[in-house]
Amino acid sequence: MVATADEPSMRCALRHVAEQVDPAGTASVWDAVLVVEVPLPWARDITEAEPFASLCERPVGTITGSDGRTWRPQGIVPDDPDAGVRVIAHEGPSEGVGPMTRREWLVPPDARADLVALCRALLEADAPALERFEGMRDDPPAGTVDVLLCTHGARDVCCGGSGTALFNEVLAAMDTRHSHARLFRTSHTGGHRFAPTALSFPEGVAWAHLDAGTLLAVLAHDGDPATLGPHVRGAVTLGGSHAQVADREGFLRWGWDWFTERRSVRCVQGDPSGDASRTEVLAEPVSGGSRGVVVDVELAGHIAKVPCGEPASGQDPLESVWRVTGVST
Repeated sequence: MVATADEPSMRCALRHVAEQVDPAGTASVWDAVLVVEVPLPWARDITEAEPFASLCERPVGTITGSDGRTWRPQGIVPDDPDAGVRVIAHEGPSEGVGPMTRREWLVPPDARADLVALCRALLEADAPALERFEGMRDDPPAGTVDVLLCTHGARDVCCGGSGTALFNEVLAAMDTRHSHARLFRTSHTGGHRFAPTALSFPEGVAWAHLDAGTLLAVLAHDGDPATLGPHVRGAVTLGGSHAQVADREGFLRWGWDWFTERRSVRCVQGDPSGDASRTEVLAEPVSGGSRGVVVDVELAGHIAKVPCGEPASGQDPLESVWRVTGVST
């Protein structure tokens, strides 16, 4: 299928929702995410701002570290500029997929010259250099949930409009269920056609077409997986559309516990980069043992990636849409 819009001025996210496109298997893939407070206003590319501008020669979507890991730079709106600059590193496991490890620093206002040095030490995996910043460590309590909601209007009007409105609504609605959660306004997360879109940690999952109810559930790590599942794009440390689709099936069956567990993925039949495959995802519960899903994934068709606010041209690039045809546990 190739989707078109009856209304030429239709925004990309509204078009995507109207076509009822399943977002599973569309998450970008990174090894780690570098989150830094960056004052507004933001340019179209967050890497035009410091400290990112000093870490790359031109605006980029990812930065390759000295150890080969792919880092995603994300800006967040400062909470208290007078307190300093917050730096958060979310790093995925060296093998498989699973919860990401968080380290956090608060660079004091009188030490902002150290901001670039700290970020560079992270990218270079320079443990001795990082020791210099131990006095700035400011890790939140264990179990803290971070959600980065895209509100980057300079990049796309869908995120700037619906994302910002959702942020304000949910921030006002957070209650005792969310005492362990933090909600940040963030720069472009990729895929503004999925707006409102977000990244959640420590699970490292990309979300699509959120509303107040689903976002509050993500922040609380509760809610019915059957309701949340259609909003899951995939785990950002898990490469391959088929694998991301199969991994979501584990969440649908095992709930939030699934995203807290280390998981391994293998293709048992077919081509994981082709039109169809059978993929096995095995999880290792903290309590011991294992559980998993075997999922048949096939290409359902394609949808045009039409630029926001423009009519379909018939020559727009196409995005694959996937469907599940069978699941066993």
